[in-house]
Amino acid sequence: LSGSAENAVLSQARNDYLSGNFEAAIAGYDQYLETMEDAGGTVHFLRGAAKMQYGLTAEAVEDLNEALTLGYADTAVVYEYLSSCYFILGEYSKVLEVSEKSIATGSTTPAYDTMYQRMGVSAMALEKFADAASYFESSLEVNDTLLGNYYYLGMAEMALEKYDDAIAAFTTSIERQEVLQRSYYNRGVCYIQTDRFDEGVDDLEETMKLTEDETLVESAKELPWQIAVPYM
Repeated sequence: LSGSAENAVLSQARNDYLSGNFEAAIAGYDQYLETMEDAGGTVHFLRGAAKMQYGLTAEAVEDLNEALTLGYADTAVVYEYLSSCYFILGEYSKVLEVSEKSIATGSTTPAYDTMYQRMGVSAMALEKFADAASYFESSLEVNDTLLGNYYYLGMAEMALEKYDDAIAAFTTSIERQEVLQRSYYNRGVCYIQTDRFDEGVDDLEETMKLTEDETLVESAKELPWQIAVPYM
């Protein structure tokens, strides 16, 4: 490609990306890289971003890591994107690793509210419940309206057997109309764990009203009987 031709290819690929035509964007970046060097890693970063959007997650990871190798300047965003990719791939230890690297840059560019939430869910999957609670709290400090955070925080506190703290988190989730069925269910379990049986039964009954999940309904029915408290 000539200089003008290579610029045209990159410009078209960028336009394709911005218009949501990620397959075409990837093809454009492929065409560029067939004949041109990527001295600063920018094209690998852009192709990685397009692949991530297009669902080619493992390939996106390769491009994003290559962008780092080539010296792409905005490492905070590369690590943020890698965090998202590793989360999709279920590689939760790597989610925590690259997210911490993104945070350590001190950049204000990444969406730290969602990154901290992603870290929290990853820590939950790794059974690092205290870390998870801390990550969810950090996410709330950045953005206290992010969907699901209070529910996730409640789950972490519940796993730590901090039932009063879990109840408070699930209550906020319910007040915000977020993850209602499971927030009611889990708050009900926490109430029962703290000997507040009537409140627990009320929440389990509310769960049965709200959900069509047969497994959740059966569990909500059976739990009070298991502790010898009628649910009706």
